[in-house]
Amino acid sequence: MVNQLKDGVVGLALFLSQWLSAGGQVPAITLAHIQASEKGIYITTSISITVKEQLNDLLDAGIPIRLRMQASSDAGDTLTLLRTLSCNISDYTYTIIDSSVNMKPAYRAVSKRYTQALVAFKDYVRFEAMVSPTSRTIHFEAMLLPSKASQLNRSVDMSSLLGFQKISKTFTLR
Repeated sequence: MVNQLKDGVVGLALFLSQWLSAGGQVPAITLAHIQASEKGIYITTSISITVKEQLNDLLDAGIPIRLRMQASSDAGDTLTLLRTLSCNISDYTYTIIDSSVNMKPAYRAVSKRYTQALVAFKDYVRFEAMVSPTSRTIHFEAMLLPSKASQLNRSVDMSSLLGFQKISKTFTLR
């Protein structure tokens, strides 16, 4: 009950911030957090996107949003994930699924169930990676993949709703 109330308040705040924002924001990858340790450098990025109402409608209709997210450093570290945000239309909850592309053994993670689409989307656009402590630069890339509308037997291109097909950014660590 407390989590639903918390998600509701956060969802309302995100909705109001989207509604009151100037709009027309150019999607970009921004640095959210960086922390160095003996094991490596842990970096969290976020994609800044203005969420359009049609995006929520497509999610609620059961059409997922799919991203290919990649982080690669000058030290040779590479992490590639396929990330999917989908809606369970039977109870209108949202889930994020990550699947590794280049990890052995294969990695697959399913998030908690979100009750608010905007709260789920806020976590969906965050990408975390750890690179070697000797890394000097790290390059992040996000590419929007076609989404399968199984009910219509078609692929849907979400790039017009999200404002990008592919974005990237390189950060200097030292």
